[in-house]
Amino acid sequence: MFVLLPLLTFAGLFLLFLRGEKERDWREAYLRAALFCGAGAVLSVEVLGILKGLSPLSIRFFWSLALFLTLFFLLRKFSVPLVPKDVPGSWAWYEWAGFFFIVIMLLLTLLTAVMAPPNNWDS
Repeated sequence: MFVLLPLLTFAGLFLLFLRGEKERDWREAYLRAALFCGAGAVLSVEVLGILKGLSPLSIRFFWSLALFLTLFFLLRKFSVPLVPKDVPGSWAWYEWAGFFFIVIMLLLTLLTAVMAPPNNWDS
């Protein structure tokens, strides 16, 4: 579950840079988000290594803090909701059925990945 923290931080930074003070091209926002995530990861690992505090818990704490700060600035900067309110009501029954099918397939795949033992020769 913690593997999603860097991805969510990157997505939040991407939205923050995309919808910044001036409208930016999505490529520039992507590069800025990648630069901030990469620099933050390197700096955090270097500082934690110097302080002899490099552990999975400290890395999780860093990414949780980065995600919290990103969401804080994202929600503080934009009073307009990121998700339109009329999207679920505008879907037809077959769109809901397709969405439900995809969610079920993803959950079954997740369940299989979590419950099944490794089945390769070097595990």
